[in-house]
Amino acid sequence: MKILLIVASVMWGAMTVPQSGPVEAPPLPSDWIVSEIGSEASARQVVNLILGSLFEERHRGRDYVLASQIRKDWLPDQATTKIIRLVESDVRRHLATCGHYWVLSDIRRTSNVVSMKVSEKCGCTFKEYVATFENDVWHLGSPYGARGGGWVEGIGSGCVGPPPGCPCLGR
Repeated sequence: MKILLIVASVMWGAMTVPQSGPVEAPPLPSDWIVSEIGSEASARQVVNLILGSLFEERHRGRDYVLASQIRKDWLPDQATTKIIRLVESDVRRHLATCGHYWVLSDIRRTSNVVSMKVSEKCGCTFKEYVATFENDVWHLGSPYGARGGGWVEGIGSGCVGPPPGCPCLGR
């Protein structure tokens, strides 16, 4: 009986895996975004449209994006929101002061359609966008021929507990 208990406890110890927090993927760099969308001009137009739509809805006065993701000439002209590009060295300090910023992810191009998620780091909000290239111009929304099927825009929100690197969330 004693031997059986020792073997069971040794096996249990071998099966126990320390739990760590979720691992967060690093933000996509602007060069990768250009590559995925197809060209510098298309990336500039698509990101400009998406951020313009996002910030137009918010009217918060000031919003932040990552300089490593969003090139200066990709920013929309905004009368209601000042958009500040955070350089890498400022990100931790910004988050430590309960700041937030917007991150682009899940960027996919299929034919003439780009889909993209824009998430608020330390804000538990994200929005998914679709941009389509038709008649020699990018516009927000699904292809005209596919309205009502396949491509969906939407807003999502909510998180359970603070995401990694967000010391202020939930205070």
